[in-house]
Amino acid sequence: MKKYFLCLSLFLIAQWSLGQNVKQLFAEFSKTENAECVNLNNLETSFLKPFVKSNDIPGLKNMKAVQVIDLSNCPEEVKQRFAEKVKSLNDKEYETMVSSNENGEKVRVLVKIKKEEISELVVITTGDDASLVKIKGSFKQSDLAKYTTNQ
Repeated sequence: MKKYFLCLSLFLIAQWSLGQNVKQLFAEFSKTENAECVNLNNLETSFLKPFVKSNDIPGLKNMKAVQVIDLSNCPEEVKQRFAEKVKSLNDKEYETMVSSNENGEKVRVLVKIKKEEISELVVITTGDDASLVKIKGSFKQSDLAKYTTNQ
């Protein structure tokens, strides 16, 4: 029993020391003073669908939940702490789809893929307009291509 407890403890310490994950980022920074947080669950997003044309927002019919944290009104030290946490982000559940660094603002787009479809899309921005956005649903990569192309 002691060996089992020791192994479990070492595993938990190793997980903790590897860095942040997306869930921890949301938990920590959603409670930050001056942070603006929005959480829309499946029921709330279903109320939006009749009012939006499917051509306006591709993939909306497959969206199940949205979480947004806007840190742009937070003090600079909060944004710096957020940037450090993002730098140490190590979440094995997500793959990096796109990473960008322009004018001191870094953007990372992470995806969680299940059964050949994207089940979660996470957009993390650091800098003056620091934010964290997570969209849950069932999206094809072609749906996401519509967001990034000028059509």
